[in-house]
Amino acid sequence: MTDDLFVVFGDDFKYMNAPWMYDSLDNMIKYMNENYGDKYLFKYSTPSDYIDAIQKHDVEWPTK
Repeated sequence: MTDDLFVVFGDDFKYMNAPWMYDSLDNMIKYMNENYGDKYLFKYSTPSDYIDAIQKHDVEWPTK
């Protein structure tokens, strides 16, 4: 419905080594932006930033 994608990572116990995890994510974000930055923007974000981004598309979401 939109081109925005929200990817959640981490939890209380799965990523106990936060410095290693963030170094890995920093490297992945840098690589993806350098190689695919003409099509995509990879960044750290928050759930509220994601909601704000998809609301800009003025999409009517189905409810059940």
